Amino acid sequence: MRSAWREIMTTLIQPANQITQQIALNGVSWQTYQALLNDLGDHRSSRLVYEQGILEIIMPSELHEMINRLLDRIVTALTEELDMKIRAYGSTTLEREDLLRGVEPDSCYYIQSVEQLRAKKLNLQTDPPPDLAIEVDITSSCKRRFGVYQQLQIPEV
Repeated sequence: MRSAWREIMTTLIQPANQITQQIALNGVSWQTYQALLNDLGDHRSSRLVYEQGILEIIMPSELHEMINRLLDRIVTALTEELDMKIRAYGSTTLEREDLLRGVEPDSCYYIQSVEQLRAKKLNLQTDPPPDLAIEVDITSSCKRRFGVYQQLQIPEV
């Protein structure tokens, strides 16, 4: 599995390129998607989107990350100012095997449903979906991701 990932990453990474890179692969099984998530771990810059056999791999640019951090600060400041509880989950993987869908938002938050969370590790089978997901769309289309968010019942993107 790791050699396949390295091959994909080699085609995505181009030095000194500030544009978000992305690729979509067809015919990827849920098991392969899960294996990639496991192999890659939590400390990586790539984002994965899985929708019924289609795997999209996104490598955000520096500009993309700067905008994401700014939006995170705005959400945090607003919830603090409004004295609202919030739990930020960053770009955690949101997935449901029964729907064969998974997505990693740039940032996601529990605000209205923060009290309903049962565990530190999210499980969308038993936990409510996040109230807000942020997607920074500079050069790539978020159309596939919007469909996944809709199926996962995330109310605000």
